[in-house]
Amino acid sequence: LVGSNSPASVKSTPSPRVLVEEPDDCNINLRNQGDSIALAKERTKTYARSRVKVIIGGTPTVEGVSAIAAEMQVTDQRVGMIPCHVCGDAHVLSFDNLRWETDDGLSHPVYGNVVLQSAHYQCPLCEVKWTDAQKNLNVRRGWWQATAPFTGAAGFYLNELYSPFPGSIMSELLKKKLVAEAEFAR
Repeated sequence: LVGSNSPASVKSTPSPRVLVEEPDDCNINLRNQGDSIALAKERTKTYARSRVKVIIGGTPTVEGVSAIAAEMQVTDQRVGMIPCHVCGDAHVLSFDNLRWETDDGLSHPVYGNVVLQSAHYQCPLCEVKWTDAQKNLNVRRGWWQATAPFTGAAGFYLNELYSPFPGSIMSELLKKKLVAEAEFAR
């Protein structure tokens, strides 16, 4: 386990396994010795390709310079296809399908008149409302579908809508969405 801010740490020890968490926070040019992610990948070259695993996960930051977005471009770019429990058609989960009710009696500085507890996911095909429990069951029935040719690296697009964790229920995701939109509007 090493940090990406030390050239000696990143390039000193051979390893068949490399795990990079939040690559957009890694050093692009580590003390004029190169990209810390590329240096870490170099640690795998003394092992047979069949034994090597490089796992890179994170959230894209600035478009055009995001390391994780660049890494995804060289993968097969798989998306999670999630079937609806009512119509059976599958789609990629999107925040565009997060819905909620409003109450003109509410007036919050960030949430406005949104009734946070009314948050639900709506199937874009049959328009049925999904509860958190239904969404989680639908995710378990889903599958990965590649959107680009496989060239040796699998990549997986995920957003927090796929998460089964209690802190990722739709009312909490709606709060995060509204906070992000308010900050972006400033």
